[in-house]
Amino acid sequence: MAWLKGGIAETPDLTRLVPGVFGQAVWDAHVGYGNNLRFELGAPVTEESRTRGEWSVWIQSAWRMERGQEILGWSSDDEIEDLQAAFLQLVGRRLESIAMHPTRKDTLFRFEDGIGLRVFPALSAGDSFFWILTQKDRAKLIVGPETEAFGVNGATPQAY
Repeated sequence: MAWLKGGIAETPDLTRLVPGVFGQAVWDAHVGYGNNLRFELGAPVTEESRTRGEWSVWIQSAWRMERGQEILGWSSDDEIEDLQAAFLQLVGRRLESIAMHPTRKDTLFRFEDGIGLRVFPALSAGDSFFWILTQKDRAKLIVGPETEAFGVNGATPQAY
């Protein structure tokens, strides 16, 4: 179990904190309500008539997909079909890394073939996190504006 304070001076080593997710391929990716994103990685797990990945990422913040200098899609695009087409480019690609700024919490998910998914710290009314990583529906890593700590292994954050 590990905890990282929100104001730490260096980038958290997410590779060490959630090692099992790296190298897993995306097999489902979809845009939800309000341009929220969800993608599934690892082996499919079926519980109570729904199938999710062993690992899931849910993003409810501003985002941009890119390859090099090319923008593949972004959260402010009004056409849901365009957003979904861009996001489906992740299917079949492995997650290589997650880099997060330690204080601003903007995050870069890096995939095979040079595709990057940038998450910017912006929320809509009622949202409580920027993104969350789960393993078999248990929260592993939660990143949000009110988070003083990032919880790993489904534990309850401690006060710092």
